Amino acid sequence: MEALVNLMCPADEWSPGGVDCGLAAYIDRQLAGPYGKGAGRYQRGPFRHGKPQMGLQLPLTPEQFFKAGVAAVNAVCLRERGTTFDQLGPPDADAVFEGIASGRVTDERLPLASWFEELAYPLFIEACFADPIYGGNRNAVFWKLVGYPGLPATYALDMARYRGKPHPGAKAPKSIDDFS
Repeated sequence: MEALVNLMCPADEWSPGGVDCGLAAYIDRQLAGPYGKGAGRYQRGPFRHGKPQMGLQLPLTPEQFFKAGVAAVNAVCLRERGTTFDQLGPPDADAVFEGIASGRVTDERLPLASWFEELAYPLFIEACFADPIYGGNRNAVFWKLVGYPGLPATYALDMARYRGKPHPGAKAPKSIDDFS
């Protein structure tokens, strides 16, 4: 997971790497909590192949699916590159995920493209823009990048007032933690 978030969010002049931004911590917390355990999900079959709009039809919780996907990616890397994903350099790691996204890299036990597009990537995006109290977006780094002021904004009014202009609260966004 740490290798994946650092690949998807490399350190640069605007932000630290994914691990330093708390992205792996956020994902770990989500997968360890009710969401990851499948709370509110129908977990009994039959699991039929359906239209993509129907979502994944798997007997796995998000946590189980995530762990199985990580294991499958590592198996692919071992088979095709002779090492695990976390040991690959950025160009090779990018090539693995380009192959997964295009459908060239597959696993006979798991739909890798769906694993990435419907679980790993959405969790990554959530981690980037969630309130920092949940572990990701440490120091509101992504909120600052997009000019989001955080909790105190009154968005209905602010949409009209600040359209096309920087929001004055965006330089120091406020988290839930700032008000507790």
